[in-house]
Amino acid sequence: MVTHELRISDNQKSVSLKGGFYMFLAYILGGIVPLFFYLVLSIKNALPLSIVITLIGLFTLGMSMTKFTKQPILKSGLRILILGGIALMVGLTAGILIGE
Repeated sequence: MVTHELRISDNQKSVSLKGGFYMFLAYILGGIVPLFFYLVLSIKNALPLSIVITLIGLFTLGMSMTKFTKQPILKSGLRILILGGIALMVGLTAGILIGE
C-alpha cells in the first residue's frame, strides 16, 4: 500500500540498494587509504605518510571528477584537495585539543 501511494516500483528499490552498496564500498575503500599505514608502520612514521597519500588521493579523486563535471582538471583537483585539507586540519586540531 505504501509503495503504491509513494509510487515506488521494485526497480527503484533495486537501484537504491545498488547505490547504497556502492556507497558502502566507497567508504570502505576511502577509509582503508589513510588507515593502511597504521597497520604496517609505527604511528610516528604512519601519520605523515598517511596524510601525504590521502591528499594525493583526494587530488586524484578531484581530477577524475572532471569526467562528469566537465571542469578543468587542475581546478577540480585543487578544489577537492583544499576541501579535504581543511577537513584534515580540523580533525588534527580536534585530536590535539581533545588529547590534551
